[in-house]
Amino acid sequence: PSPCADRLAWWLAVRSCRRRPRRDWQLTPLAKVFTDASEHVLLQRTALVSAVHRQLRKRHIYVQ
Repeated sequence: PSPCADRLAWWLAVRSCRRRPRRDWQLTPLAKVFTDASEHVLLQRTALVSAVHRQLRKRHIYVQ
């Protein structure tokens, strides 16, 4: 595994112990730590899609 993958696995394990509601890690400033520069553009696009889906679900609008 790459160092980014190792850091991400560690963070997800730590985060799973928390009690507060979880946000997508892609939407946090930590995204830069867990991704390579080449993945950053794809990550931004994925984060945007995730945020839009979350807002739609919040308004009870479901898409397939």
